[in-house]
Formats: sequence, structure tokens, C-alpha cells
Amino acid sequence: PFFMRKNVVYHQDCLIGMKNIPKNSADLILTDPPYYLRMAKDLHFKKKGTIKREFDFDGFKSKEDYLDFMRKVIKELHRVLKEGGSGYLFCSETFVSYINEIIKEEGLKCRKVFYWHKTNCFPAMKKRKMFASSVEMAIHFSKGVLETWTPPNNTNHNHVDIPIANGNDRKLFPHPTQKPLRLIKYLMLISSNPKDIVLDPFMGSGTTAIAALHLDRQFIGFETNQD
Repeated sequence: PFFMRKNVVYHQDCLIGMKNIPKNSADLILTDPPYYLRMAKDLHFKKKGTIKREFDFDGFKSKEDYLDFMRKVIKELHRVLKEGGSGYLFCSETFVSYINEIIKEEGLKCRKVFYWHKTNCFPAMKKRKMFASSVEMAIHFSKGVLETWTPPNNTNHNHVDIPIANGNDRKLFPHPTQKPLRLIKYLMLISSNPKDIVLDPFMGSGTTAIAALHLDRQFIGFETNQD
């Protein structure tokens, strides 16, 4: 297969598009796939805008359908990732243990679950008697012996405190589940080097691409939604 042009987001299903990437090509995988969410209606706030809680792109028929899809994705991620390379795969707390097992079964090493603490998360409603959803998870994995690892100030904590995307980020990267540019840059700096190839099979609003360009990395992305 031909090697795909770098610094391009392809409007294509990643399971089809990644077939065109030779094995052992990507230095880092950084992606936020669908979560298989089934949530309540959207919430609307005057200051913070609309909280998207119902996702039309999570159209899986069942849990088994979702996990089968994720296994196919992870199998391709293993193929295209270089030996010594690593990745971050965001997922919901409901499925983190399932996806952890799939990652291991497909030949990758699960290193740690990484937690993003959203310092300005939306408050929980008192009547529901439950904690606010203030963290999101990403599974950090590697292929073989990890090579690049440069955490800031030599700290190895598996969490970071970063606010959710603000108004400027939302204008630049309109997407219902976007991750802050600051968060993506943080992970990219730890686990890649200048000129490295970063793969994002679920590019969404393009935050990974922008972070790569800002940090002198190259990227390959896929996204089925043209908006």
C-alpha cells in the first residue's frame, strides 16, 4: 500500500484508511474514539452554553457491537505503531477495563490509565445526589519497550489539572466532545519528539492536528464527519 501524505485529515472511515498506512509507521497515537454513550438530553446554560449529552455518532447497536468495533481499531493501531511507540486512547469509565483487556489481547502493553481532571467541570445537580463528572480517562499503551518519555519537571503523576475547552477553543474547534488544545499538547510533548508522526484515527475537530503543527510534529488523521 502507498504511504499516506502527512499533515492531512482524510474524510474516510479509519478502518479503511489505516489499511493504506504501512506497518510500524506512527510514533504516537493520540485519539478520542466514540464512547458508546447513552445519556440524557442536552443541558443549556446561559454562561457555559450547551452541554452535549446525546451523541448521534455513537450509533452502535449494543455493547458487543461497540467492543467489536474497538477491537478492529486497536488491531490496526498495533499494526501501524512503531516498535517503542506509544499511544493514548480516551474512553469512558464504563468501558475502560474492557478496552484495557482488548489492548493487551492485541499485543500492546497497557502502561497506566491517565486521568484528565476538568478543573471547571459542570456541577452536579443536587437533586441527583451524585458527584460531578470531573475526570476523563485515557489508556496509555506502548508497543514493546517504550522509547520516548519526557514528562515535565520529571513528574510521573498519571493525572493533569486542565480546564475544559473555553470559548475561544470551542470557536476554533467546534465539536461536542472536544479535548482542550492544552491537554493534547501536554500528552504530545511527553510521548513524542519533533518531526515524529502522530496518528489520530478519530480527528473530530482537529485538535490533534493543530497541536502537532504547533509542536513541529507531523500528523495523519481520519474523520468521517466533514463538518
